[in-house]
Amino acid sequence: YVGLPAGAPGLSHLIAGAAQLRDCVHSIAAKNLFVVPSGVLPPNPHELLSSKRFQRVVEILERRFDTIIIDAPALGEVSDTLVVARHCSDVLFVVQAGLTKLETVANELSRLSGEGIPPIRVVLNRVHTYELDQDVMKSFVK
Repeated sequence: YVGLPAGAPGLSHLIAGAAQLRDCVHSIAAKNLFVVPSGVLPPNPHELLSSKRFQRVVEILERRFDTIIIDAPALGEVSDTLVVARHCSDVLFVVQAGLTKLETVANELSRLSGEGIPPIRVVLNRVHTYELDQDVMKSFVK
């Protein structure tokens, strides 16, 4: 989406020590944005994300950038998301309207809280305003 070639050096290379930070942080000049792609899928992603080296990479990036956004898979898909969340100051939990079941959301939010994950913010996306209750709609109008 940002014009990087497939297989561009990224996070997995950085954590594994196969590349330097300068090789993995890619500048997207037109957007004043810096991106660290995932890199190649390693055979042991959970082990890499659980490592002290990943923690160190996050600390280095925190010193260099104002805001760091780590995109991770849905919580129910892999346990790696919990590992990543432990290194974050906030977690943005995205729920797709009309698709994600309320029971699933409640279970996953409870799971995050039970793991001592930092503050969780919830975003409900793909909502059509005509689907919202009128009282909810009024709460958005100033």
